[in-house]
Amino acid sequence: MRIALFILATAMFLTAPILTAQQPSLLGEYYNGTNFQTKVTSRMDREINFNWENRRPAAGMDVSYFSIRWTGKLLAPASGKYTFSARVDDGIRVWVGGQKVIDAWALHDEGRFSGTIDLKANQYYDLKVEYFNDMFEGEIQLRWAGTTPPRNSQKNNANWN
Repeated sequence: MRIALFILATAMFLTAPILTAQQPSLLGEYYNGTNFQTKVTSRMDREINFNWENRRPAAGMDVSYFSIRWTGKLLAPASGKYTFSARVDDGIRVWVGGQKVIDAWALHDEGRFSGTIDLKANQYYDLKVEYFNDMFEGEIQLRWAGTTPPRNSQKNNANWN
C-alpha cells in the first residue's frame, strides 16, 4: 500500500523524506532547561530527526536538561486520517491545527507514542512540537503517515511551509 510518509525525527524509523514545499522547514527554538527556561538560539530545521547522545543540540546549550519547540505549517497532501508517531527520550507534545495529538510530557527512555487526526487535502495546519530532554541520550524522531494516499503522488510526498 502506498502511504504518504514524512519523517520528522532519528534514523531507526525510515530514510530521509522528500520535502516539496517552498520553504521546507520548521522554526526550532532551543532552550536550556526542561521547560523552556532560557532561550539559547533559533534555527530552521528541515526535519525533526535527532540523536544528541551526550552532545549539545546547538552551540551554547547544555548536554542535558534542555527543551526545544518547533513550529510551522503542515500541508496535507490528501484528505483522510493521519497518524503522527514519535520516538523520544524524554518528553514530547504535538499539536496539529490546534488539536493535541500526542501528549507524553514525562521522563521516557526511548518511548514510542502516536496519535491520529483527520486532515483535509490542500489545507495548511499549524504545527507545534515541544520536546524536552532530562539527562543524557537526547533523542527525538517524529513521522506522519496518511491512511489515504494522494492520487498520482510519490512515496514520502508531504509538504511543510
